[in-house]
Order: sequence, then structure tokens, then C-alpha cells
Amino acid sequence: MAGWEVFALRYAVHERRAFENFIRAPDPHDAPMPMDYFVWVVRRGGRVVVVDTGFTPEGGAKRGRTLIRPVEAALRQLGVDPWAVEDVVITHLHYDHAGNLDLFPQARFHLQEAEMGFATGRHMCQACIRYPFDVEDVVRMVRAVYAERRDILVQLVRQHLADFVEPRVPVGGMQMPCVFIRDIPESRAVESAQRAGIDLLGLTALHASRRHKAGFLMGFAAYAPHELEIAVKKLASVLHALCRRSP
Repeated sequence: MAGWEVFALRYAVHERRAFENFIRAPDPHDAPMPMDYFVWVVRRGGRVVVVDTGFTPEGGAKRGRTLIRPVEAALRQLGVDPWAVEDVVITHLHYDHAGNLDLFPQARFHLQEAEMGFATGRHMCQACIRYPFDVEDVVRMVRAVYAERRDILVQLVRQHLADFVEPRVPVGGMQMPCVFIRDIPESRAVESAQRAGIDLLGLTALHASRRHKAGFLMGFAAYAPHELEIAVKKLASVLHALCRRSP
């Protein structure tokens, strides 16, 4: 059996001095000690596990970090398509380890229960303790816990959109891909849906670097079941209207 390969992908840097990297008081002989930022890929054959997801460009800019390349670009340079990754290990929920969760719509996230409890517990009332956390990253992880809502979305899509799309049920993550089974212009469908208040992402637009069937990604973790039903019914009306207008 082939062994595992481990890749460290450097994506950012912060130029700073040694005292900024340690809790104790600065040494009088303080010197430059820049900090590099990595995400990791563990691979064996066709199995890929991503370990930590780095920080987002917005999160890095807010803290004065220098982005060398986006995490998605780093992964793709190694031949890893984030959309196809099924397992992501988050070692802890600091901003530089748990950003970019939305890059992995089909992934199952692996995180220690104690870490989730800590990041959402009473200790976050202390500014010095919550400083390395980004609340939006923590909230995205909490939403992932509620991802069983994808089963509700699958049922609704099959009930109301069966004439237009085929759902591709994800093993994890917070978004579900739907592939068009009729000749529907993807960009027009996404734009029309957004005008109706439905947030979709086009599949071919997300995967411009390789051939992909037309369709969309639809999120589900942030919505209550009744909100999902309303959104799917609105989307059905949008797609019906597009089909009537198509020659």
C-alpha cells in the first residue's frame, strides 16, 4: 500500500519581531522573526485530506498579514480541487486555521468537540482570549453542525425542481450542487435568482479552470427549514419563467 504524502503550502507571511511571537516580556536583544502561514494537504492515491484552511483575504488584511497567494490558488497549484475535497481537519478555530470554510462545499469538517465548546463558550467574553478567533469563521463552523438541513433541501429540490435540476447530495459542507437537466442559461438563472433574493453560485463560474456541467450551488446551513421551502419555491418560479422565455 502506498504511503501518505504530506504537503505544507505557504500562503501568507507577517513581518514582525520576536517578542510578538511569545507571551513573555520581550528580550532586550529582540530581533526580526517573521511568521509564515501554512495549510496542509495529506494525500494517498486519490484520497485527499486538507488540514486547516488558513485565513481569508479579508481576515488577513484586517490583521495586517501579507497574502502571498489565496489558499484556493495554493491548493489548485498542487492539483487539489477544493470543491472535490471530502475531509477537512481543523486543528483549532483560530482565524489563521479556520477561515475559507466555504471553499469546501462537499467536505465533512473534523473538529474536537472541546474546541467548539471553548470557541462558543464563556471564555470568549475576554478580549485577550477571543482575539485570535474570527467570529464569522466560528459561526460558519456552527452552521456546519446543522448541515443535516441538506436532507431537507434535497427533498424540497426533488419535490419542486425535478423538472429542472438533479441534486448532487454532498457528504458534508454547507452547500449543495444542483446540475441543470434542461438547457437553462446558468448566468441568467443565477442573476434572476439573486434578484428574487435567493443566493446562488454558478457551477461553471466556480470551476472555470476545468469543464463542468452547468448548474448552481445552493447553501442550506444558514436557513431554517421553512426558509428553505420558501427559497426553493421562489427558485421554481424563476426557472419556470426562464424556460418559458427560452426559444
